[in-house]
Amino acid sequence: MIVDGWYVPNTPSLLVDEGASGDTGGLEPHPDVVGALRRAGEAVRQAGATTVVVVTPHFAARGRLPVLVSARPRQVYDFGGFPPPLYRIRYAPPGDSTLAEATVAAALAEGLPAVAVDGEWGLDHGAWAPLYRMLPAADLPVVAVGIGMGVEDGAHEALGRVIARTSGARAVAVVATGSLLHRLDLWDGSPRATDPQLARALALAEEALAAGDWASLWRLDPDVVDALLPEGGFRPLRVLAGAVGPRPAATILARGVESGAASLTVARLRPAGGTGPT
Repeated sequence: MIVDGWYVPNTPSLLVDEGASGDTGGLEPHPDVVGALRRAGEAVRQAGATTVVVVTPHFAARGRLPVLVSARPRQVYDFGGFPPPLYRIRYAPPGDSTLAEATVAAALAEGLPAVAVDGEWGLDHGAWAPLYRMLPAADLPVVAVGIGMGVEDGAHEALGRVIARTSGARAVAVVATGSLLHRLDLWDGSPRATDPQLARALALAEEALAAGDWASLWRLDPDVVDALLPEGGFRPLRVLAGAVGPRPAATILARGVESGAASLTVARLRPAGGTGPT
């Protein structure tokens, strides 16, 4: 049973504490976003979740929908050029290999191109960076799901529906990560305003998300989507949409843009009729 759903950013700058001393590599902390992630984690627990499925755009396979099957997933530092303290952060939750294996089996039975992944990968920063802020105790089992490059959008939504069915009586929170605006070609680390055209495009995407209106999000003008270059396309959100269903109860807890280039939207998208606090 899917009890909660979230869309959260995964930028490594979330790992920088406000007022941190020492080498931060010039990264600016985001206390408002970190605070929203902390509240998100509290909401996940209040909803009764016993397992977290995290959909990360950094876990990608060509022509396949990858699912991490591991009882003890390793932590992957899949980012470079950041200050040393970020590479000393440890986040080591248990996995839920039973749910992961059942998800792969059910997906394959439906003709979806799912693939089980174990030792070749682990929890990349698209998974562990936001969870480190949401659930710092690292006590809830985590299953990482990736995106399929060249795999149709509908298959990602179908995978979300498979996750919902195979969760059974298990109370599962689904956390998709990424940025609606992901223009790393513009990112230089300096605090600067977002280009007005990009700000308008982001506002359109956030408006659809805040309404829980998946159809409007998918139907955004191609020029808007090309301007945003959302992280992983909309694939992580497609998996989330399949899991939580149509017209979820939606709330945006935080907004922001890093260096005018990467959005920091924190949004809750609860299944219609779901349990837990609003």
